[in-house]
Order: sequence, then C-alpha cells, then structure tokens
Amino acid sequence: MEFKISPSFGPEKLVNASIETKIEIYEDRIRGWIIRPARELLKTREGEHAALGISLSYFEGHQIFRTGQDSNGRSSEFFQGGFKAVFWHNEAGPGGKDIALPADFLDLVASRLYGLGRCGIYHTGFARAGIFLAKASAPISSSIEKATGRISAIFIDVGRFLADIEAELGVYLAHVRNPAEMDSRGNFEKAWAITNPDGPIYIPSAPP
Repeated sequence: MEFKISPSFGPEKLVNASIETKIEIYEDRIRGWIIRPARELLKTREGEHAALGISLSYFEGHQIFRTGQDSNGRSSEFFQGGFKAVFWHNEAGPGGKDIALPADFLDLVASRLYGLGRCGIYHTGFARAGIFLAKASAPISSSIEKATGRISAIFIDVGRFLADIEAELGVYLAHVRNPAEMDSRGNFEKAWAITNPDGPIYIPSAPP
C-alpha cells in the first residue's frame, strides 16, 4: 500500500521536518490537490461547477495558515477572510461608476459567496440561486441594484478565479519562506500544528 501525505511526498518527509519542509509539503498539497485538479476539470465540457467547488475549498484553510488560528465554529469568518486576502480590490467596474459602493462591499460579496457558493455546493451539491458561471473579463463580478446597492447576482469566471487564487498563493509562499517574516512563519507553524497529526503516522498493513 502506497501512502502519501501530499501528491509528491510520503510520510518519511515529515521526519524531523523543518519549517521549510512543511512549507514545501503545504505547497505541494495546494497545487496538487486543489489547483491542478480544478484546472484539469476546466478542460472538460461540464467541469466548471466542480472546479468552482474545489476552488472554494481554498479560502478557509488559507486563512487558518495566515492567522495561525483554528476555524472550528468560525467557518464563515475564515472563508471570508481568506477570500478577501485574494480578492481585495473593491472598485466598481465599467458601467458601475454611477453606483456608490458601500464601505463594506467586499465583505458583502464574501458573505454572499460563502452562503450561496461555498455552502450551496458543500451542502446540496450545487451553487444556490444568485451564483452564475460565465466567461468574463474579471474573475468575479456582481450585479448591483442601483436603488438599494443590494448584490443581486455574482458572476464567476472560474478559470480567472482559479488563476487569482494561484497568484495569491505564490505571494503567500514568498512571505512564509522569508526568514524576516517572523509573524507569517509563526502563524504557519501554529496552523501546521492545528491541521496535522502530532507524532508518527501509522500506516495499516496491505491486505493479503
């Protein structure tokens, strides 16, 4: 029986692992278990929705590693924090300049995406009404009711959405690999302890 702790590594990689080794494993997991599979799904005719579901799994875990805290009982908060770390730009796009965006606009988008997208897919298998997948010039955009400022729909270009996640991952990895970034590295170590078993991994014997 072959046992993997990430696409490229077996449990021996964890023996006396330094923070650099843990970061290497973390990167291998994100790229190999989230980004590459989602990208492969986008090559198939009906793969967009499944690719979105995989992509949405990134945000909560990313926020755990950014903060060094457990998200237990705080999934919405951590999802939204991770989302805003990737999609921090909150200006209106073309055609939206006449709409005054509320100061908490990005929070509203993150909250809607959590409820309609993340919870919709994870709880029912499908995004709920208000989430639309479409090729666009932006990874995520929204339709806003001019009179109320209410977000009536969210549009996601899954390919661009995934590309922005991967770009932010690169920025984050550069931070935690920098010895001068003591806070980021300390939070990474705390998150590693939260999300990984303490002690050796016992692998069951293969059936005869």
